[in-house]
Amino acid sequence: MNIIADLHTHTLVSHHAYSSLEEMVAGAGRSNLRAIAITDHGPAMPDAANSWHFTSMWIVPQIINSIGVLRGGEANIIDYDGTIDLSQADLDFLDLVIASLHDYAIRPGTAGQNTAVYEKMLRHPKIDVLGHPTDPPFDCDYDTIARVAAETGKALELNSHALRKHPDAIERYKELIRCCVRHGALMSVVSDAHVSYEVGYFDCIPQLLDEMEVPEALVVNASVENLNRFLRQRGKKFPTL
Repeated sequence: MNIIADLHTHTLVSHHAYSSLEEMVAGAGRSNLRAIAITDHGPAMPDAANSWHFTSMWIVPQIINSIGVLRGGEANIIDYDGTIDLSQADLDFLDLVIASLHDYAIRPGTAGQNTAVYEKMLRHPKIDVLGHPTDPPFDCDYDTIARVAAETGKALELNSHALRKHPDAIERYKELIRCCVRHGALMSVVSDAHVSYEVGYFDCIPQLLDEMEVPEALVVNASVENLNRFLRQRGKKFPTL
């Protein structure tokens, strides 16, 4: 399956990443992508963006060298009541919002707790994508989150960076994919790149989607048409690619 946009990347704003925004966009160009989302971590991550970073992204053009640039953020879920570390102003401004569990920002809960807070995120009106739900520290019920994602029109991530860190988690990816296909839930294939040379690197995930005969319509960044439709349905005012 062809992937035309990388919808989860980090710049030097997240200090454990290593490239500037301009370098990340250039990386998207090298990978022949049509778009990239710049989604630095929210302020609950120890070395992440400060609280005014996200609304200041209005200065970033939405098209750079013919590459669409989504001004995004990766919100940290900071408690099991569903609190996140991005403000309402951030959420109202951003072109793409990912919500994720990270053990830097919250202690891993039970599978029931993780599933419940993921469901809250999927029902949050401003969250677009659930970040790396296959991460081993945060077990959850994939069937439940796929069903809720289908109900709400949100996307679930298939994250190559997380797979490279935990290659033995591949069965989790397969199970999540099966659940998404069963319920008609959307998926997002991402690099979670922390350096420009990783942009557009999706590991074995596109091939896995083909092997599992996943319909292209379920992958939001499998075509320009899919991505434009997803952004429109999410109410995002983004230039048509």
